[in-house]
Amino acid sequence: MAAKDRPFTQLAAQICGFDDKLNAGLCPICGKEPKLEEFEFDEASKAEFEITGICWTCQQDIFRPE
Repeated sequence: MAAKDRPFTQLAAQICGFDDKLNAGLCPICGKEPKLEEFEFDEASKAEFEITGICWTCQQDIFRPE
């Protein structure tokens, strides 16, 4: 199921003002089109993308340990 089709994700995106980007298939953080090949070897990031729609690059910025 795509992130835009998940009711909770859609509600959260609407509350945060990201729903236009999410519904357009864009990353709700950066607004760019996600490159699906970046998720090829990273199952955790792929799962996160399917839930939230956040692209691989933004996930690395958000979740990468400092």
